[in-house]
Amino acid sequence: KGKGNLIGKVYGKDGTTAVEGAIVNIRNVATHTVYKSSKTDMLDTFKIEGIEEGLYSVGVVTKEGNFNIENLIGIKANETAIVTFALKSYSKGTASKITEFFSSPVGIAIIVAASVAIIYGFIKLIEGEEEVSPF
Repeated sequence: KGKGNLIGKVYGKDGTTAVEGAIVNIRNVATHTVYKSSKTDMLDTFKIEGIEEGLYSVGVVTKEGNFNIENLIGIKANETAIVTFALKSYSKGTASKITEFFSSPVGIAIIVAASVAIIYGFIKLIEGEEEVSPF
């Protein structure tokens, strides 16, 4: 089975400045096989050759730290994928924002109101149960 290749550039947080000395790591989401590029060259380009076909998660190692790319990339056999990555600082994810909301006074009020409504509905359901006549 043929192998694919990946070449590309890595840009900094501003999205325009090429990052010197970056290393790109890709990991197959199915087999967990990891491929690693050499440092970006004098043209700020990286290359990974001989990659098995599949979907890959991407991480980039720079002097400023480690970065994860949010999107997956696909590699096809006997083809070369060309990509460009722009690094961005880690920000709190959606789960963290939801947790912050429900920890706020408004979030707590919503939780209490929903709990009261559920308990009230359950009590009314129990009170309303009567034996039903077949006629």
